Amino acid sequence: MIHDEDVQPIFLHNMKGSRIMVIGGNRYRRNGEGVSSKVRWRCTSHAKYGCKAVVHTINDEIVYFWDYHTTNVVAVYDYSKRGSKVLVLNGIKFRSNGISGSKVRWRCATHERWACKSIVHTIDDVIVRYIDKHTFDIIDHRIVAEYEYTKRGNKILVLNGIKYRCSGAAGSKVWWRCATHEKHRCKSVVHIVDDVIVRYFDKHITDSPEIIFLESETIPTNAKPWKSVHVAAVFECSKRGSKKLVLNGVKYRYKGMNGYKIWWRCATHEKWGCKAVVHTINDVIVRFINEHIINDVAVYEYNKRGSKILVVNGIKFRIKGKNGCKVRWRCASHEKWSCRAVVHTIDDVIVWYINKHTIDVSAVYEYSKRGSKILVLNGIKFRFSGTAGSKVRWRCATHEKWSCKSIVHTIDDVIVRYYHEHTFDPTV
Repeated sequence: MIHDEDVQPIFLHNMKGSRIMVIGGNRYRRNGEGVSSKVRWRCTSHAKYGCKAVVHTINDEIVYFWDYHTTNVVAVYDYSKRGSKVLVLNGIKFRSNGISGSKVRWRCATHERWACKSIVHTIDDVIVRYIDKHTFDIIDHRIVAEYEYTKRGNKILVLNGIKYRCSGAAGSKVWWRCATHEKHRCKSVVHIVDDVIVRYFDKHITDSPEIIFLESETIPTNAKPWKSVHVAAVFECSKRGSKKLVLNGVKYRYKGMNGYKIWWRCATHEKWGCKAVVHTINDVIVRFINEHIINDVAVYEYNKRGSKILVVNGIKFRIKGKNGCKVRWRCASHEKWSCRAVVHTIDDVIVWYINKHTIDVSAVYEYSKRGSKILVLNGIKFRFSGTAGSKVRWRCATHEKWSCKSIVHTIDDVIVRYYHEHTFDPTV
């Protein structure tokens, strides 16, 4: 916002006869009339380029001047060897790309070769827009490619000590991939035009945060599934001479191959359906899917009737059914308390354990002054609400007064469910 009495406007008429104002070489069109004799003027490039320069005048005298042009750099031109006009900005050359009215579009001279996206718009030899999206700094960072040759005579690009192989070409542009792409799927890529590097994707696999480098030959047991690693593989041979991978004391069998990559499955996959998988490339572990199933040995007892019972963490499970070599077991309290805990075993080994036991706290009772039976849990009293078979429902004693929603279910004086939704603070 500037109020400069020394700025003297010049008024002209365009080809259509409309009055325009010129200040410092910039043209302004009439935008509207304000209170009394005040007139608003906008830069002529406002409609096209959104220029925000504004001038207010009263009786052709400037009373308000906001000199906020999008850009007001005067264009500098040069001529190529063939005589073509070239725009020069910051030492970079731009070629004419098209004309729309008085506006001229210019593209970076490297657009055709290197797909540079830098653009300049000019009106009457004044730069009104500059999109600075160069592929790289042509003046200061022009990197010339260096090459070597393999023993077989193949040409190899060398950049920062890393070798790249030719991946393809399109016109004068050549793509180069990291030499480790086939082995380790390295994503680093280099683009070259006329032996000059115009694009460099520095995405080496050794710099990826998703990869863990370990000095030992073991992987932490708490490693996340589908986590990438780089660890030297250790192998053994079975009695039949088959090669086996050993990791963290667990054996893996050969599953398949894709190029240089080899898949290994846990040796218990066929028996127990273990989903742990290891990927290796040139005897180096590059991926470890740590999804082992439970492999605890089952412990059994027999009840008074001679039925076999599974015991896990002191809790008894009864046989529920069989499917091939897999046996399903349910918690012994399932029929009484609808306990949902389930165990699956294969060849006396626990492969699945759903630990969803219900509450098994013994109920404590008291009696009111009138002799009614009351359940007491954590110092809170519950009154009898109803029965359904052997199950008894109890409501919080404050339900009638405060509509407390807390409920307790008991079966044979054992609490099997507790809805802890008190409408008050039980600790107060």
